[in-house]
Amino acid sequence: MNRLGRAIMIIETPNVMRDFLEDIFTEKELLLCANKLKAADLLKQLAPYYIVEQETGLSSATVAKISKKNERPKKRNKRSYADIKSTRPPLF
Repeated sequence: MNRLGRAIMIIETPNVMRDFLEDIFTEKELLLCANKLKAADLLKQLAPYYIVEQETGLSSATVAKISKKNERPKKRNKRSYADIKSTRPPLF
């Protein structure tokens, strides 16, 4: 994971990021990741689970897992999905 994180951190443009992600992940994996980030945002806005499930297509178990991760106290530089804020335009 450290190698992946370092690789992502040095990418400077959305086009290069898109190419990189499409090279290592399937379209389905990228969509799942995007939906998990969307779920975290919705949960942070206190949306009910059923709305999060409808908006993202994620299972109730996945939504619960994301919610639980976001409620945990932070450990050593660990960040939750909801902590991730995009400073770049959306890739997809």
